[in-house]
Amino acid sequence: MRRVIALVTVIALGLAGVSGGAISPRRRVTDTLILDNGVDAGDWGLVEYCEDGSFATAFEVKFEPYSLIDTDETAINAVRLYCSTLDHILTGYVQSIEGQHGDWLGMRHCSTGFATGMRANVLESQGIFGDDVAVENVELACDDGKEVITGVIEEAKIPYGEWSLWSRCSPGSAVCGIQTRFENSGLGDDAGVTDVSMYCCSFNGTLVH
Repeated sequence: MRRVIALVTVIALGLAGVSGGAISPRRRVTDTLILDNGVDAGDWGLVEYCEDGSFATAFEVKFEPYSLIDTDETAINAVRLYCSTLDHILTGYVQSIEGQHGDWLGMRHCSTGFATGMRANVLESQGIFGDDVAVENVELACDDGKEVITGVIEEAKIPYGEWSLWSRCSPGSAVCGIQTRFENSGLGDDAGVTDVSMYCCSFNGTLVH
């Protein structure tokens, strides 16, 4: 499905007065980070960017854990980026499509600097009789790989997939946007988030206030 950029504003966070970042077509995108093992299922949500002059410094996943009474697991249901300026003033968050299952697991912060790489653990399609869950975990690299932060820390009790290769921003740039693909088949087997793309923006021209 062709990806589209919509000019809308994210609903404000109900936390400490922090608002969602505005979608902006003006960002200087240097790279598109992709998964080499994403599942070809579902629809792509909106592309959302951090506010001008801000970059991803933390992230959070919405995760549905294993349940004995639920035969349709979905694992990751959304990924959210938290954005801040170069002088570390939080500007809000951005996310793409969000599923209804699971809970937000809490922010994972880069100790210093910004996210500059991404990879995900993905369970391949399980066929017509299996339970598809697709993206099971996401990791971001901070400061050109000096630190790695992980979305789901608890041990998974569902069949574990394979980690993708790292996809990284060019030097002088950091993650500034996100788009996720989501499968919700209704009464059938739902997979949740099936693929993730992130976008890098250049530090060049971004001022410290």
